[in-house]
Amino acid sequence: MKTSDLSASEQEIERLRLEEVLNLLRQSEELGEEHLPKLSAAPLPVLIRLVEEHFHSTRTQYPPAPSIRPVTLLRITSRIERGDSQNEIFKQLQSHLLTRLSENRELLPLSIACDSWGSWENLPRVLELVQELLTHESLSKSLRLIGPSSAELQMLTEEAPLETILTLFDKFAIRSIDGGSQIEIHEAGALKKFSITYGQDISDLIESTTAHSTVSHRTFRAHANPLEERLGLEILVLQRRVGGLGKLQVWFPWFRSAVSRYTKFGDQALGVPVLRAIALARILLPPEVHIRAPITALGRHLGELSPLCGASEFGYAAVDRETATALGVTLMSDVRPLLKGGNE
Repeated sequence: MKTSDLSASEQEIERLRLEEVLNLLRQSEELGEEHLPKLSAAPLPVLIRLVEEHFHSTRTQYPPAPSIRPVTLLRITSRIERGDSQNEIFKQLQSHLLTRLSENRELLPLSIACDSWGSWENLPRVLELVQELLTHESLSKSLRLIGPSSAELQMLTEEAPLETILTLFDKFAIRSIDGGSQIEIHEAGALKKFSITYGQDISDLIESTTAHSTVSHRTFRAHANPLEERLGLEILVLQRRVGGLGKLQVWFPWFRSAVSRYTKFGDQALGVPVLRAIALARILLPPEVHIRAPITALGRHLGELSPLCGASEFGYAAVDRETATALGVTLMSDVRPLLKGGNE
């Protein structure tokens, strides 16, 4: 797949009767459910042309220069569960973080991910340790916490009400939900002023495309796809329920690991539906919402194309092998060539 393959003319937009969509984007107007059938039938180059218009209408750089978020894993919960003292855990994690910060000064802030949020019983201790690390004078200006996902919060609701759980996180100044597709939990978080990063499940779309491909290798042309229409509708619902509260910050596509049975990471069969999903989200969501391309899944080649589809982030890359293995993300050293100013 080459960049030159992804250009679309005004004539193609007219032929597909997408002039109304183009004009709405030029006027920075929102699109609606009635536009989804035509968008789902449009070839990828046409979607990219619409994405470009979206950026021009908001007078922002196109294509964007995506950033990559460096991340390291903190084994907090597992150490609490085995009985280590609070002071011992803090000293070990502080040493670990100071080493990682000194090794990656040009990429700060460094994101930190907890190994898990544990049980409701241990959660206060986990949150206390996280807050102590985030506020310590040697670390406070250089770290960014990856908050719990909606799936992790849902697991905690087996032991306590969601309102009580969110209140506890808020007490320790942890006010973000990072990932997951449980929209009710994201909505509840947004109502409490939590920032929201939403992961849209596109597994069905990928499996359908890879098993029964209707995508042309040259033009990436797709027939109207009910699954893609449904994806567009889910994005519009997300914007109404969560985006309307002003707390939706990042959208990204994700898919179940079972997809690996159908395709290898980074090949065309996987890449096309992911790139189409990214473009569709960029067209449908307001400009203040960042679109993230999952660089670990897309790989470097398709990752280079994702900014054309509107991606302004590449997600997370590990600064050490332990983190890469535990979180299932690529190493920062493997994707640095993609930065092109995005982290500067």
